[in-house]
Amino acid sequence: MRKIGLVIFGVVLALFGVYVMVVEPVMAAVNSEICDGPFDPEQKEAAGCNVDKDAGTVASSVIQVVLGFIGVIAVGVMIYGGFLFLTSSGDAGKVKRGQDAIKYGLIGLVVSLLAYAIVTFVSMMVS
Repeated sequence: MRKIGLVIFGVVLALFGVYVMVVEPVMAAVNSEICDGPFDPEQKEAAGCNVDKDAGTVASSVIQVVLGFIGVIAVGVMIYGGFLFLTSSGDAGKVKRGQDAIKYGLIGLVVSLLAYAIVTFVSMMVS
């Protein structure tokens, strides 16, 4: 189970690295073309050019992304548990491990959804 956690952590870290190195510079270039281009002020506002983000908004966005990754990991744990359960071939130990993985994945998913709802609620109340 520890190896699976390390693999999942590595995949999430790699995806974050790809985002930082590829997606973020591309989005910054697109935004600079729009914001510096010959567009109406209304169009620039709609594109998000003249929007100042405070620390609370940025923190809320980061927390929502992290909770999204946690939800994906929880679903992955449930799929892994289902795989263990289906391939157990009657082995009581594998059946128990599969059931436990499904149960803990479901608990993790519920906790992440509740945390996401709380963060969204608090960020709406602050804004």
